[in-house]
Amino acid sequence: MGPPELVVRVKRYIIEPERGFWVLRRSGHSKKIVSGATAESAKELALERLRPSAPCRMRVMAGVREEWELGHRDGQWVQVEIRRKAGA
Repeated sequence: MGPPELVVRVKRYIIEPERGFWVLRRSGHSKKIVSGATAESAKELALERLRPSAPCRMRVMAGVREEWELGHRDGQWVQVEIRRKAGA
């Protein structure tokens, strides 16, 4: 029998508009982590702020939706294809 499998939970975050600003939150939570005047400025702040939270994913809910993934703290953010739910 081999070593036990390591299960790593990927934390998910979202950037969305709120009262004229763009805010970053962890999915399912209400606490703001960062905010910016534009989706792009909030994204740039989030890319650095979330590095210690790796592995994680971040979705930007602007006109053109984006999703980014960071596998480990020393890694590079990679833009990934947004997965659509079945039937959507």
